[in-house]
Amino acid sequence: VEFPRPDITARERLWRAMLAPPLPGTDEVDHALLAKAFELTGGEIRKAALEAAFVAAADGKVVGMPALIAVLTRELARQGRMGPVTALKARPGA
Repeated sequence: VEFPRPDITARERLWRAMLAPPLPGTDEVDHALLAKAFELTGGEIRKAALEAAFVAAADGKVVGMPALIAVLTRELARQGRMGPVTALKARPGA
C-alpha cells in the first residue's frame, strides 16, 4: 500500500501538532516555512520534532528553528535529499 506525501497544508498542520505543548518550544518556529521547504511524510515530521526536542533538551534549550534545522539537515543528508536546508541556514536566527 502506498501512502501519498501530505500536501503543504497538511504538513503545516502536522508541524503545528508535533511542536505543540507540552513540547517546550518557542514562538519563533515558522511552521509554514517548514511545511513549504520540506516535503516530508507525517512520520518524518514526527521523527524530526522528537529528535529536535532531544537536541534542545541536551543543550538546556527549547525547540526552535536552530534545533529543527540541525535535525532536518542530518536527516536529509542520511536520505541523500539535501534540498533547501542550506538556504534556511542563512535565515536570521537559524
